[in-house]
Amino acid sequence: MTTPRNSIHSPTQGFTLLELLVVMAILGILFGFGMWSYRSAQNPAREVSRGTHAALIQLRADAVANTQARRMILTNGGDLQFQSGATCAATTWTETSTVPLADLDPQSRVSLTLASPTFTAAQTKVVACFSSRGQASASSELQVRAGTRAYVVEVALGGAVRTRGL
Repeated sequence: MTTPRNSIHSPTQGFTLLELLVVMAILGILFGFGMWSYRSAQNPAREVSRGTHAALIQLRADAVANTQARRMILTNGGDLQFQSGATCAATTWTETSTVPLADLDPQSRVSLTLASPTFTAAQTKVVACFSSRGQASASSELQVRAGTRAYVVEVALGGAVRTRGL
């Protein structure tokens, strides 16, 4: 007489503990490579330079739209301040907004310096001043550094803005 086979509780079904541990080890190694790749892809200097580039383009567009001069100032604390005035040669300016450096780079890895200051006024450095025609009062360069990586945001006399790596 033959014994019936129970196909539900066959001992060959399922994974062994060793197989599960091998799969978990492989997944851990892949996750480690992924995190290493993600960290190396982060570039705070590039991100801040792109944000500054976009802010300068918006500032120029705002100057043209409102027929007033607009300027960006790098304060001593490293913050970016936006102001409006009648012309770029005006002596009185109205502050429209301020962007702290901590908002641009929360981990404080980035430093902003004005490579070619157009002029200084009251202990502040003017990054760019756009007239109502969209032209810059003078060309300037803002350097953005984080560790070994550096970028330059350039403003041309015609109002064009360009970002390049150093």
